[in-house]
Amino acid sequence: MTDMKRALVVMDLSSVGRCALSVAVPVLSCMGVQACALPTMLLSAHTGGFGQVAKLDTSAFMRDAMAHWKAQQLTFDAIYIGYLGNAGQIELCAQLMDQSPDAFVLLDPVMADHGKLYAGIEQSRPQALRQLIQRADLIVPNQTEAQLLADGESPEALLALGTKAALVTGAGDRNLYLDQAGASFEVPFERVPQGYPGTGDLFASVLLGALMCGQPIKEATTLATDFVQRATQFSYDGALPVREGVRFEPLLHLLH
Repeated sequence: MTDMKRALVVMDLSSVGRCALSVAVPVLSCMGVQACALPTMLLSAHTGGFGQVAKLDTSAFMRDAMAHWKAQQLTFDAIYIGYLGNAGQIELCAQLMDQSPDAFVLLDPVMADHGKLYAGIEQSRPQALRQLIQRADLIVPNQTEAQLLADGESPEALLALGTKAALVTGAGDRNLYLDQAGASFEVPFERVPQGYPGTGDLFASVLLGALMCGQPIKEATTLATDFVQRATQFSYDGALPVREGVRFEPLLHLLH
């Protein structure tokens, strides 16, 4: 039996609500990838409907964990970066890339949606993230994030930032892929009447799991798109409270 591939998942951990690490870890594990969590922030719940949440910045822990891994000569097959608690963590992520130079880097630039930055995200974040984007193998911004990163230009402008490939989610009713080699494709989807937090995390997690299992990018994108659509419809049909996020757990068997 070959060794299981190992992905370092760098994002926040919310104790309540389906998003970030609470989505990425079970999805990747179900798909046969060892998910190694590096929380960028601890929250009592995600910030989409639970009022004023308790927060703890984990930057000091991140530095200590990275030093430990370096001493143990631990590396990762993939580095999956999501929400970062502050701009200083961008540099920590660059150091992580240095420690695992052969890792596949998937960057989800979690910072904005519905036309504006999230509360607490500094205006300089899109510019600051470019040092990670230029080293990424794949970025998966939503439409708002793509516009902020590309200064309002077309999605093709994302490639000028240096990433090898970009997959813009929620570009109308489609997910749009393009890369430096000139390849591009669209995967359409049908929206349900209600949006849920954490769908971007679910999409990127399924996408990475599929890629690490050897699926080509178009097949991986189609799988991730279909799974998110099905989980979202399942949650809507079951009248799940929006703040709970997408109820994906009963559908994980579809990813085996």
